[in-house]
Amino acid sequence: MVSGEPLHSYADATAVRELLRTEQATLLLRYVDQWHPGVRSLTSSIAERAGRLTEAFFFHTQSGVQSPPHRDDGDALVIQIDGRKHWKVYGAPTDPQWVPGKKVDAPGPVLLDTVVKPGDVLYIPHGFAHHAEAADDGASSHLTVTMREAAAPHLRATLQSLLTDGCSLPGRPVGDDALIDTARRLLEHMRARLADTTPQQVIDHARPHAHANRLW
Repeated sequence: MVSGEPLHSYADATAVRELLRTEQATLLLRYVDQWHPGVRSLTSSIAERAGRLTEAFFFHTQSGVQSPPHRDDGDALVIQIDGRKHWKVYGAPTDPQWVPGKKVDAPGPVLLDTVVKPGDVLYIPHGFAHHAEAADDGASSHLTVTMREAAAPHLRATLQSLLTDGCSLPGRPVGDDALIDTARRLLEHMRARLADTTPQQVIDHARPHAHANRLW
């Protein structure tokens, strides 16, 4: 019910509780920073300091439920809220074409094997494989704050934007001469911008907008 009116598109709270109780399901609330003021303040502060797109996800997991090993497309801060959770963190990927979120069948040796308690914060570096399991003594709740990292597609899109920024061209030049002149002006503009553009500038511009779902 919202303002006294039933909205059937919303989740059924009773059904959700029943799934958690009987099916050992995991409750995932995405992009908590978009609707929770306290979490939004936290992610905004981190984003400003790190220069990265920062988002938050809430997980409530029943005892014994285990996630498969996977890699994320950013650095993660896992903030334990309630209960305990057993984490295993593995190394960085050796394949440069690795895919975030995909199950990792052979993650390699364990670098960290630990149990986090309420108030603990676990840092997982970008791309390092990991998985977690709620402890046997009850359910677990944690907030994952993800600082997205740029990838090659983001760098390409950002470079294109930087090189063409400020270039005023006719929208539809008529005739070969006009088209050639437009192409010449575009090349001259891009060459001049490229000469003044550094790799770090490309990265700094790409990071605040990097998100796996936008370009992969």
